[in-house]
Amino acid sequence: MDTEQQSQQTHTCSKDCTCAKHDAQQQAPAEERPQPAPQQARTAPAEPAYTAPSEDDIEVDTKGLVKIIAMVVVAAALAFTVYAIVTTPTIVGAFFGGDPVVNDDGAPLRFLDGPPQGEMQKVTITMGSGGRYQPYPVKLKAGVPVEFKVDPSIRGCVSRFSSPELGLRASTAPGENLQYFVPQKKGTYQFACPMGMGRGIIVVE
Repeated sequence: MDTEQQSQQTHTCSKDCTCAKHDAQQQAPAEERPQPAPQQARTAPAEPAYTAPSEDDIEVDTKGLVKIIAMVVVAAALAFTVYAIVTTPTIVGAFFGGDPVVNDDGAPLRFLDGPPQGEMQKVTITMGSGGRYQPYPVKLKAGVPVEFKVDPSIRGCVSRFSSPELGLRASTAPGENLQYFVPQKKGTYQFACPMGMGRGIIVVE
């Protein structure tokens, strides 16, 4: 094989090539011309299939919601209790043993060992509606002895109460359900059960 034949076999046509092979390709019908290789179509990635939540997942979510609601209720109850304690001096004294308010001219009440002779005011404390002790208010005259009773029909937390302002502690228990004292200072005094569920007022005139 001579040099010209080797050159034709190894020759590669370019865009501006004028060789006989290139001219033959340009003059050949379109269907006989070499076609570029087809490109493969691009496919979008498949989206993950939707999976419905199982009953176990729903049960876990429900339990979590119940826990959150329970925590909110407990926090609200604690906040209300703290507010009641802070805003009611009577309850503070009932819980922490506050001393009765005593002015320079003597204690608000002077307790007696037994029933006095002569004139006496009689009071029996009962529980009425709305968490109010009855009578509401208790009206007493200063300087006149008082027979102070707690009705045994009162039950639960409200069966005992106190008034740190007066130095008074009473309940349905023996020894505290009947007391005698003389109110010595005029004024309005509050009393309440330890939880603040029952409240009352004593007015000394």
